[in-house]
Amino acid sequence: RLSGEDLESCADKVILITTVDESGRPHPAMLSYFEVVGRDGRNLRMATYKDSNTSDNMRRNGKATISLIDERLVCYIKGNVVEL
Repeated sequence: RLSGEDLESCADKVILITTVDESGRPHPAMLSYFEVVGRDGRNLRMATYKDSNTSDNMRRNGKATISLIDERLVCYIKGNVVEL
């Protein structure tokens, strides 16, 4: 799903990304499959707005959780974040 191939089949789906805000509260945001791609088995690249709260949260604490939810799939990926 995150290979960057066959994006048309996922064009109507979203990826939930959750970060933690300055107050320690969860901050959910949605990305499309056009904005997240798996570079390899251990690394993802995400395209978020430079000045968004989501990007600010990831810069501040270097953490994010991505949730993939679909008819036959539910999984989440917890990870460390590094800005490129």
